[in-house]
Amino acid sequence: MKRTPLKRIGKRGRVNLKANQILKKLYEDRPCICELQFEGCTGGLFLGFAHRHERDWYYKTPELLSKFNQTILACSGCHQKMDDDKELREQVFIRLRGNEEA
Repeated sequence: MKRTPLKRIGKRGRVNLKANQILKKLYEDRPCICELQFEGCTGGLFLGFAHRHERDWYYKTPELLSKFNQTILACSGCHQKMDDDKELREQVFIRLRGNEEA
């Protein structure tokens, strides 16, 4: 089998890696469960950071990518449901993290 070289990490990839390191430290003292708990939630399995805005929105101000009020810890199923419904995402973030300016 022929091996292919790995692609180098670009500028956006480095920004994402740095933001994830910061977020992991912010969330390390919090319970390791999905904060959304929608129907069909997997609880503590397959967790990731769900963001308040689409990923492209953060490239104008990358420092917001790692802010606590811009993220929610969510399982992959709940994250997908929230990403599919923009109004639901806005309601959830206001309920759990308050207004964006907070």
